[in-house]
Amino acid sequence: MTGEAFAGRGESLDELMDIVSQLVDRVLALEQHEQQRRRVTAAGAPFRWEDLAPDQLRHTWHELGTWVRWLCARYRVDDIPPCWYQHGDLVEELTALWLAWQGAYRADARPDDPVRWLDWLARARARIARRSPRCGAGAHRKLEPAESHDEVSFAAFVQMRGAAAAASRDRRTG
Repeated sequence: MTGEAFAGRGESLDELMDIVSQLVDRVLALEQHEQQRRRVTAAGAPFRWEDLAPDQLRHTWHELGTWVRWLCARYRVDDIPPCWYQHGDLVEELTALWLAWQGAYRADARPDDPVRWLDWLARARARIARRSPRCGAGAHRKLEPAESHDEVSFAAFVQMRGAAAAASRDRRTG
């Protein structure tokens, strides 16, 4: 083999290696894009109700309502009041269950995810039973949000703690 023939083969090999490298980069970029797309559009993707656009909001409420009806029928759940959608804590609880259910039954879910979801359902039902507003068919009871603290007392407490922290800092640095 002559030097010219070998040099020609080396250039071909370099060109092929460059093409392979470019192809690998493109495949990796496509895989990353597909993973991001799946995370954004996957059933069970977490969301905040407040962040949904009006059309998304209507669609999501409809989907959740359909799922709650299915849940109550399938598992004979009778501890969710018919006005559940008017109780923020129940909406959040049921939304979390719904999203977890979607994730547990996706094609790429682990084999034990459905069983784990059933455990989550049992725990959620216990929480719902403790907090349930005891509304009945046609008898919605509006529950006022629990007061977490008195604003005046809380502001005074924060002011006092801030002053104590400042005094402690002054003693250490003074």
